[in-house]
Amino acid sequence: MFRLMKLPFQTVRAEVTGINGKVNRTLKVCHISIRSSHGPPVQIEIEAFVLSQVADDLPSYTIAQATLEGMPNIPLADPSFRLKAKIDLLLGIDVIPAVTLSGIQTEVCGSLMAQEMRFGWVISGPLQGVPVSSCAAFTTRVAVSREEALETLLTRFWEVEDLPGKPVEDSDSVCEVNFQKTTRSDVLGRYTVSLPFRDPTNINLGHSRPGALAQFLKKRKPSSKKHSGKN
Repeated sequence: MFRLMKLPFQTVRAEVTGINGKVNRTLKVCHISIRSSHGPPVQIEIEAFVLSQVADDLPSYTIAQATLEGMPNIPLADPSFRLKAKIDLLLGIDVIPAVTLSGIQTEVCGSLMAQEMRFGWVISGPLQGVPVSSCAAFTTRVAVSREEALETLLTRFWEVEDLPGKPVEDSDSVCEVNFQKTTRSDVLGRYTVSLPFRDPTNINLGHSRPGALAQFLKKRKPSSKKHSGKN
């Protein structure tokens, strides 16, 4: 119904749980108005959560017309209730008092009950001669998460991380000049560039100087021997 009517919606984080704990997650909720095509012109405002499938087709099987002999002549909310069909909208128990009227008829067709609603009369109950295993029932619980949407959390994260900063033009120019002056290509085709120290003649490596110097001398010795051999 949501797709066919192109209903406006709001984004929400909700979980709809049914029998056996089956969980369906929804991100859409529609604010809609419903009213009956006959009877008192009462309009009811509801919030409907959008699911890809509300429930299985109901009833779970098509009821034979012969089973319903003796049905009273009353305006039914669903004249085709005996035929298996898709469910478009499921009303919660919070809406039932607003749509229930006082009319009740018992022992309809022997074992059914008719309840008067604002949408017409609704038939419920077990059918005589039908195995219990053929009956269908389900429950639904909606839990709305009050946590912020993931998009909002990500936006706030990047707002915190993206701190305003003043560019240092001097550092940029030093790095650019160092790149132009020291970039070289070795015999293997690899490019090398020196680290952009502010003062190359007075580099203070602190406690890491001995280790850096050892690594430098270790890598330099093989090239020195090779060079002296050529001479």
